[in-house]
Amino acid sequence: MRLPRPSPALVIASFALLLAAEGVSFAAVKAATAVNIADPTTPSRLAHVDANGALATSATVPGGVTVALPRLPFRVSSYAFADGGASYWQAPTNATLAITEIRFSDNANGPASVFLYQYGAASASDCAFAGGSRSLGYYFVPANDTVVETMQTPLVLKRLAGAPYYCLVAFASDPGNTGTGLDFTVGGYVPSGSFTPAEPAAAVPGQPPHR
Repeated sequence: MRLPRPSPALVIASFALLLAAEGVSFAAVKAATAVNIADPTTPSRLAHVDANGALATSATVPGGVTVALPRLPFRVSSYAFADGGASYWQAPTNATLAITEIRFSDNANGPASVFLYQYGAASASDCAFAGGSRSLGYYFVPANDTVVETMQTPLVLKRLAGAPYYCLVAFASDPGNTGTGLDFTVGGYVPSGSFTPAEPAAAVPGQPPHR
């Protein structure tokens, strides 16, 4: 048996019903905006972007979540004398520092070798050696040249075991014994604690002070 051909009125009515149904679905999706993110199957499940741009939710998030460290940037310059003695980048600190750049500039006529250390310190007032030490690297700086180390993965400095503070110490030497030094710059950000650039004070026992 052949079915009768639908009338034009029935076709128009069916098309209008389809548009109405799609409109309801579209409105439900639009309820999840750029600020609120909704589960399309359970609208009560919401997450939102807060005023600081962070994604927030009241639900338990399964799996591993990495918390972004706050980026409080710094870039501080000092001077490392190329006489084999200790030169201090800054006064002692107990903040956690994430180093992303270390730069040495040699303005002398001879090359310089630099050994960089983290030293434990007993107080915030001087860099007298107390606690442990940590070797951070060796740098060879050609005459009248600059060496820059940039780090995709930051070098993180924290308090060493047995010392409430720490200092960044450079031991530079010039084989030509020209008696000059190097500009010494460190940059990065502060994940935790308070770091205020300040002039270093005392020296490691047996070593000349930062001048």
